[in-house]
Amino acid sequence: IDEVYQSFFFFYNLPLARSLLIVKDGMLVAEAYCRNADDRETISNIKSATKSVTSILTGIALEKNFLDSLNQTIYQVIPEYFDTELEKRQITIFDVLTMQTGLDWNNDKDTRPLITGKEESSLEMVLDKDIVFTPGTDFQYTDGNPQLLSGAITATSGKSLLEFADEHLFKKMGIPDFYWEQHPDGLNFGAVALYLKPRDVARFGVLCLQNGSYGAEQLVSSAWLAASTQTQTLTDEGDPYGFYWWIRPDYNAFTAIGHGGQYIYVIPSVNLAIIMTSEPYAGA
Repeated sequence: IDEVYQSFFFFYNLPLARSLLIVKDGMLVAEAYCRNADDRETISNIKSATKSVTSILTGIALEKNFLDSLNQTIYQVIPEYFDTELEKRQITIFDVLTMQTGLDWNNDKDTRPLITGKEESSLEMVLDKDIVFTPGTDFQYTDGNPQLLSGAITATSGKSLLEFADEHLFKKMGIPDFYWEQHPDGLNFGAVALYLKPRDVARFGVLCLQNGSYGAEQLVSSAWLAASTQTQTLTDEGDPYGFYWWIRPDYNAFTAIGHGGQYIYVIPSVNLAIIMTSEPYAGA
């Protein structure tokens, strides 16, 4: 455990850190707020760690039959947002979860227009991108892909991603205070911009350590969580990636990561989770 702590602080100690929480054996055993004690009760943007929450929501949507299977194509769910390029219609839910859609999205230039809502439809903005490789064959980390899941879950459940999360996760986990930014088209951002209190971020560490259960209820299946947090593909650098979770085989761990220093670092072998939040617009 000491080696994990040392590694975590060596790599992730940022000058604009706001909170550090440690969950051991299902209990919050330590927490610190290094900038302002009020941060304990303040919701803040967890940035791309949002993707890991979207992953959990996708698992729930599959279990409740709002989505059919990992092999279901996005075209089958939201066909009205596709152009005539046939290869795009082969993109599956699996491809979206593993960042292998082949859509030519560049976070540096495309994410800001998505967040600021400069396009009429966030789904059309993503699906209008050219296909640069065959879906399912290569990894490209983008903020566009999770928006397709936001659209798919909203279309099939009749609820926004925020409403779906509130019904199936937040209420049951005792999370009353949250905010999730949305595009002008009404879709919450599947990739970013979920706001939570640090202790509520830590609840997701507990959910993971308890194999998808929280309290007396199984909120997401243990099978889904296991699949999500094991290697499903490799990045261009050879790093393992799950369903919107970064895999750390050197520590038998997995982590949600958000820009600026947002982390849910889960080490099931020692029943430990380390949660860090930071000023969300700090340097990466």
